[in-house]
Amino acid sequence: MNLKKLLVLVLVMHSDAGIAQNLDTPSIKETSGYTLANLSIDSQITMFYYTDITPAVHFYGDILGLEKTLDWSWVVFFQTGSSSFIGLVTEGHDAFHDVQPSNAVMLSLVTNDLDLWYERLRQWNEVTFLKSISDSGPIRSFMVEDPGGYTVEFFQWLTPTE
Repeated sequence: MNLKKLLVLVLVMHSDAGIAQNLDTPSIKETSGYTLANLSIDSQITMFYYTDITPAVHFYGDILGLEKTLDWSWVVFFQTGSSSFIGLVTEGHDAFHDVQPSNAVMLSLVTNDLDLWYERLRQWNEVTFLKSISDSGPIRSFMVEDPGGYTVEFFQWLTPTE
């Protein structure tokens, strides 16, 4: 997925109007008896898979400073927001997926403290920067690579000019 498509997806998800209104079709109501408005999602967890999660636990816990909320040795969760988490999973065991040679998944963390995050991560020699801080369309962002090759993007929304 290119950056332009990702931004469109993020913008649609960020819309105050809500995407659920656009999906409220008769077929959804007729087939299930539910609308998207009365089905809840309580939390969100993105799972990343690793051959060895030790470097990833160091990256998300020590370098990023995220709070560890679960540690079963083969799977570790870190909180990224009030109800969002990243799960680090060791390949094998009870893992649902295998580690891939190339990861097409990107974790995007939205923050108003973008410059502070950038300076924090620059202090760690082991952090690989994929993109320096810059403005691009409706966001200002930078990207780093985690120990498993996953892209971690930090971005903030720019105030639209009137």
